[in-house]
Amino acid sequence: MWHVRLLWLPLCFALWIAYFATSLALHRRLLRRLRSAHHVLWLDLGAPTLLDIVGSRGSPDTSAPGKLTYSGWLSTKSYGQLDDAEVARLAGYLKWRTWALALLGAFTLIAAWALRQQ
Repeated sequence: MWHVRLLWLPLCFALWIAYFATSLALHRRLLRRLRSAHHVLWLDLGAPTLLDIVGSRGSPDTSAPGKLTYSGWLSTKSYGQLDDAEVARLAGYLKWRTWALALLGAFTLIAAWALRQQ
């Protein structure tokens, strides 16, 4: 039974890697779409880049004070006003990633507890 418990740690590690890799891919696609199809909005959001997101852990504050940021734009669901199905789909996926992060965190805690019970 100990060999099954040892699989928890690599599984958690693989899931965290997959989570961050897919999150970065979604942000990259959304930012490219905003830059190409909604350039004025992209500039209004402070012209965010993938490096801004990585460097600030997902919530870049690249706008001037009083202006909406990229993360604020996502959290307020302002993307629904664009009438762009691809932007809405990508932003929706990114919103659901918050729930996935919570589930992944809970799974990691359970895995750590299970390993500790050995």
